[in-house]
Amino acid sequence: MLTTNISFKLEFSESNGVMSVSINGTNVTPESGGNVVFLQEVILPSQIEILLTGKSPDDTILDEKGNILTDKYVKLSNMSIGNVPINKRLLFNICEFTPDGELESIKDTFYAFNGKVLININEDDFIKWHLKQDNKFTL
Repeated sequence: MLTTNISFKLEFSESNGVMSVSINGTNVTPESGGNVVFLQEVILPSQIEILLTGKSPDDTILDEKGNILTDKYVKLSNMSIGNVPINKRLLFNICEFTPDGELESIKDTFYAFNGKVLININEDDFIKWHLKQDNKFTL
């Protein structure tokens, strides 16, 4: 088992307020739109759980042609483990998002629905895990 820090950079878009976000039970929601960097100490192996709430149909504002003018969403734009950044392709592939009311998850880092994101780091050796993941998604 290894204790390390994981850093998350979240981008919040505001429409009738912002979505509420908690990471492993800790609220990381800003007062208004913008970016939040959140640092959390974890023991590896670990499963990171990100809960997203507070989105309603009224938060997506459309023009007369149905184009989105403003929307409430959260984007996980960066993540690093022990000061090692996770590249964008890998970050996309390790984030399993399940929207509320759905049974199947999708891989994504852009969240415009309420739901849950799971990130499984199933090794206590982060470098070994990172190399396995990187190889899995480049083949």
